[in-house]
Amino acid sequence: DVYRGSDIPAREYLRRGWLRFLDSLGELTEPEGRWLDTAAEEFLEVLEKTPFTKSYKAPTIRSFLVDDGGIRSKVDLNTVGESMMSFYVNDLVHQKDLQDKSNRDFREWTVDHFAKLARKNPIRFLSRGRFFHYDEVNRVFYLDPGLEDHLGPDLAAHVRDILDYRTVQYFRRRYRDDE
Repeated sequence: DVYRGSDIPAREYLRRGWLRFLDSLGELTEPEGRWLDTAAEEFLEVLEKTPFTKSYKAPTIRSFLVDDGGIRSKVDLNTVGESMMSFYVNDLVHQKDLQDKSNRDFREWTVDHFAKLARKNPIRFLSRGRFFHYDEVNRVFYLDPGLEDHLGPDLAAHVRDILDYRTVQYFRRRYRDDE
């Protein structure tokens, strides 16, 4: 909401992270305050700042979010594929990222095709950092166990907000000339 409807440049509140910005305003909830200087704060900062060459990371990370507002610690590769498929097939703006030769026929893809794309690209890159890991044998993408104590609806809401912000920001910047 701040990105879409505020005069405050995003860089002002992302410089030290959204939590620190809220803290400077005295707007942190009790659970959010407990995240300061923990893996939860670092995780949210990683989500705020990780580079998006394509939008693939957004639906891949979103696959950890559950419909009831929670966040799960692991997902199988098929679930990531379903998230990717939904993200692209159901949104014309998102489809702009699938116009190159290798994925132009995405409309005919199965969940398995999207899962392979996720494995090849965002999962491989995200797994190089601290918070995301991939078990190749069991085809399971999982969050670092250090986050386990923080997983809940409050963290899930922040993750969802960050992914929404990052997705809007990415498509506005990447395809600004198309408008």
